[in-house]
Amino acid sequence: MTHSSLQSQVLFNLGSRPDTRLWVNTMGLAKFVGSDHVTRVGLCPGSADLIGFHSRIIGPEHVGRRIAQFLAVEIKTGKDRLNHKQPAWLDMVRKFGGIVRVAYSETVEI
Repeated sequence: MTHSSLQSQVLFNLGSRPDTRLWVNTMGLAKFVGSDHVTRVGLCPGSADLIGFHSRIIGPEHVGRRIAQFLAVEIKTGKDRLNHKQPAWLDMVRKFGGIVRVAYSETVEI
């Protein structure tokens, strides 16, 4: 399975849940037509392929209240591994209370 097809399948599977929203975090450089100006697009170097939020009902002190918990899903196929910037970014999301997943198949549990 290609990176693109796996990403599409994970996006569909998780995005079909009523408690989850995800968007593709396209990373790269963009050059404006007629200009020499180049700008970086996407969240930041090392950030996950899919970002969004997962809705949860939290503890007794907030009974019935929902929170949107940040969700980061990194897509990897075949023998792909995290690059040198990705572990630090994923650890930061985890330390701030977010959900982090590395998807090697279309089935991702939250």
